[in-house]
Amino acid sequence: MRTASVTAAARQPAQAALVGRKVLAGLDRGRAIAIAQAKARSAQRVGLIVVLVNTDTQQGRPDRGRAGRIARKLGGLISERHVKRILDRLSRMSDCKG
Repeated sequence: MRTASVTAAARQPAQAALVGRKVLAGLDRGRAIAIAQAKARSAQRVGLIVVLVNTDTQQGRPDRGRAGRIARKLGGLISERHVKRILDRLSRMSDCKG
């Protein structure tokens, strides 16, 4: 009888480690999916903003207040501050290219 309880006790840490690895693998998978979805949403929003910036520029409007105008056109989808951040990032990217 004693050997059966010893082997069961010896198996327990191995099972716990296996369960722990499975849980961590599931969390990593979920994290990767969430990151991919966030990148896709970000790309869509940047695309929207680029189109609106080009339209705003073609209409001859000044740079000042552009983020606010774009945020209002999007109807609250993106805040003015977020639009400013995106415009800043796009501006820095264009500065590096040329």
